Amino acid sequence: MSLLPAVMFTIFQNQYNHIAYLQTTHETEYDYVIVGAGSAGSVMAARLSEDPNVTVLLLEAGGPETTLSDIPINWINLLNGPMDWSFRTLPQTRAYQGMTGEQGVWRGGKAMGGSSTINAMTYIRGNPRDYDLWAAAGALGWSWPEVFPYFIKSEDNRDPEMVASGYHGRGGPLTVTTPPMIHQAFLSAGAALGYPPGDPNGPQQSRFALPQTTIRDGQRLSAAKAYLEPLAGRKNLHVLTKSYVTRVLFDGDKRAVGVEFDRMSHNYTTKARKEVIVSAGAVNSPKILMLSGDNEHNHLKSLGIPVLSDRPVGDNFQDHYSTRMPFTVNESIGIYMLREATPGHILEYFANKNNSLTTNYIVATAFLSTKHALPGDDYPDVQINMFPVYKPYVGRHTFTVAPNVLRPRSRGWIRLASRDPHSPPLIEPNIFADPHDLDVLVEGMKLALKVASSPTLQRYHVQPFTTVFPGCEHTLPLYSDQYLRCMASMYTTADLHPAGTCRMGLPSDPRAVTDSTGRVLGVKGLRVVDASIMPSVVSGNTNAPTIMMAEKCADHIRGRRLKPFRPPMTPDMILRLPDLPYEDWDASFGFLFLSLPPLHENSLSGESVEPSQSSVVPQPDCRYRRKKFSIKEVGLNLFQAYCIVYLVRYFNNDPNTSQWWAQWAAVGIVLAAIGIMFIVNLNQFYKIQVGVRIRTACCALIYRKFAVISRTLFTAPLQAAIVLYLLWPYLRWACFAGMTVMVLFIPFQALMCRLFSNIRQKTAKLTDSRIRLMREIITGMRVIKMYAWEQPFALLVATARKMLSAETAFAIIAYFDAMRITIGTNAPRAVAALGEIIPVIKRMQDFLLLEEMSGLDEREGKDNEAFISGENEIILGVMENTSSNEEKGVFMDKMSVRWNNETTEPTLRDISLSVKPGQLLGVVGAVGSGKSSLLMAILNEISLVSGRVVVRGRVSYAPQESWAFI
Repeated sequence: MSLLPAVMFTIFQNQYNHIAYLQTTHETEYDYVIVGAGSAGSVMAARLSEDPNVTVLLLEAGGPETTLSDIPINWINLLNGPMDWSFRTLPQTRAYQGMTGEQGVWRGGKAMGGSSTINAMTYIRGNPRDYDLWAAAGALGWSWPEVFPYFIKSEDNRDPEMVASGYHGRGGPLTVTTPPMIHQAFLSAGAALGYPPGDPNGPQQSRFALPQTTIRDGQRLSAAKAYLEPLAGRKNLHVLTKSYVTRVLFDGDKRAVGVEFDRMSHNYTTKARKEVIVSAGAVNSPKILMLSGDNEHNHLKSLGIPVLSDRPVGDNFQDHYSTRMPFTVNESIGIYMLREATPGHILEYFANKNNSLTTNYIVATAFLSTKHALPGDDYPDVQINMFPVYKPYVGRHTFTVAPNVLRPRSRGWIRLASRDPHSPPLIEPNIFADPHDLDVLVEGMKLALKVASSPTLQRYHVQPFTTVFPGCEHTLPLYSDQYLRCMASMYTTADLHPAGTCRMGLPSDPRAVTDSTGRVLGVKGLRVVDASIMPSVVSGNTNAPTIMMAEKCADHIRGRRLKPFRPPMTPDMILRLPDLPYEDWDASFGFLFLSLPPLHENSLSGESVEPSQSSVVPQPDCRYRRKKFSIKEVGLNLFQAYCIVYLVRYFNNDPNTSQWWAQWAAVGIVLAAIGIMFIVNLNQFYKIQVGVRIRTACCALIYRKFAVISRTLFTAPLQAAIVLYLLWPYLRWACFAGMTVMVLFIPFQALMCRLFSNIRQKTAKLTDSRIRLMREIITGMRVIKMYAWEQPFALLVATARKMLSAETAFAIIAYFDAMRITIGTNAPRAVAALGEIIPVIKRMQDFLLLEEMSGLDEREGKDNEAFISGENEIILGVMENTSSNEEKGVFMDKMSVRWNNETTEPTLRDISLSVKPGQLLGVVGAVGSGKSSLLMAILNEISLVSGRVVVRGRVSYAPQESWAFI
């Protein structure tokens, strides 16, 4: 006890380390107002305030961090404390059955740093496939190659081995470290089960690992400390704590113009000139949006809140659901809680920051696949965390295994309890609403028992608790499937990873609340950036992904974007971190500038090309198709037809056939069918792959047309020639007539199909039971008449066939059928594609080979420049080049333009780009998105509002129709 005063003095001395960047006053108006200083809000405030020309206000409902929250091992004692929102769910019927009121407690950080101040500090990114699925679901721009650079940008990994792997970054604000090994036994147990230890953020997630943490110099590194603490003294960033935002303010045009918030028992209003950004977490963000009028109509109307936008705010609620499985163990494997918490041990921690208090309890984590996951697929569906203690038995040697469901299918919702902004929301997580989630969790618990029973851990006398959990007495024997299901339902926990309540998606998606940049649909000037915009929760912890999302959204607002790339990084890229390459990109309109591959190898090199030269694009593609697929497919089709003819000849007792060859012909028919199936599918795969690999959407469409043309124009004549050769012995000159009929009957067949389809539809509508009965009677009479009074049917058939043998009939049908798809489908498609591609090539070729027209300035060696001076007066002038070596091209610097000087809003805003000579750029966008306005701005045919447009050299403009996108 004599050491306690020294310990307390050290604690209070360190209390003020985190508040140097806080303010006590604020202005009435800022460019950006950010709600919530958590994992996302801290990043957004730091990145947006990097621009000295903008002002940022960051509002946090909680207070500053404390020294106790800095101690890594103390995180578990922060839960249910003043830094935790501690929301309670609605009573559950399938979970929390052993909890008070059958309710769960939903955690959330209520302090600077948000949940990164009370979480377990584990650095897990999730599985790459999570992000690819986001993009596929409509969150454009969030695929794995597009988000990976932002993980790298934020990370400062202190483990050289991790950085050398090419999957981690250095120099970012967020320090990531490898914790000290408490005991090797858990990783050894995983290796014995076939899971080698490694990095779950590396090339493979399915493994056991000692997870890296966001701990720096023995202390927790929250997002606020990582991003905001170094910014103390930044004049254009104000940070207020104890500021509880009650709603977002809108003007009559549904534009967010500010927020209301309570602070120190006073109500304040602050305006936002550009945007209000809500980063209050997956529970509070939808709550603030609903209080502001953004939710489905009936719910807000019942509370008397005016509706601004009818979007499903609060739906799609999800988290990782888990349970705790305690085990007894001998002393040598765990942390003895009472021993670690002595005053001397605490004082040693503050003096050196190097004892066991610097750990986060987690001695190992494992990403494993149950029987419900695809076998052999690196997309595990459970995560198992292992803690060297079981909190209810701190005086005993125990450890805990906590399996959780990585991708739950159950979806819950959040709603307002009342109009009172201080009232906690209604949370309905709907845990285990989909039985699949409970099935996966039970399988995860069985995997945990398998790990505990491994020979490695059995050396330490690891045993599951033999005391029956209260409420599960009726499900014995212990650890049967029924008992495990009972444990999961009675003692359910959520892992502090709520997500999805303001889901990203396409504007046309009725489930989407925000677009792929976080902008709230249906209103203006309002953005949500936190885990609530995740379409689905990631397969792992959410702190690192949330920081990544904020980095990416901040870049979008600032009008820039990191170039996508997949890991591993090359040594050259690692040396350049965190100075990752940015792309020129317009954030306001989402223009996509595409470098088109030239049609001629020297068309962009400055060498002259004769206009009479034909395009060389189809030729290599034709050669590729000829070698790879065409001959094989044609050969198999004809081989199959020949085998059919041989079998018919054998069954007609042809003396030139044998049973042995007939059997092989039957086998050949089957093998040819299988081969054709594989070739056709592989052909389709390669066509899609070629389309994907083309560098632009424009050229992808053109090349796909070339693929159809080159393949059909080569294979159709070849196949027709072979078929005519094989049919000649049977039909002689009539085979040419048959081929002609097939070609001529294509339009007739289409017409007749359409006609008979209409007749069948009308017949189906008019037919009733009486008509069907009459038809059956008449049909029956016809059958009786035919067999009773007319010639035998076999005689009629023989008379009609005359000299036509079965072999001839089957040969004609088989060989002509081999031509059916080629002539009836592929040939018309090739002709149509040829008709489309010829003008495309001609236009592009003519455009590329045209002489440059005189542009903005007739005089060589001059710069044409437009810029703003004085009172919005546009000055156009010609300036001498300062250097003959100065790079030519088109340059825009924060350019804003408008068509009419009386218009208050610019047509285009804050566009920065550069186009160098020799580049062919395609501007792709929806109708009315501003493509023509951009070109008019380059040509000085539209009013310049701000910024600068510089043209060094000559510019010409040739308007085109959308022929490339047919």
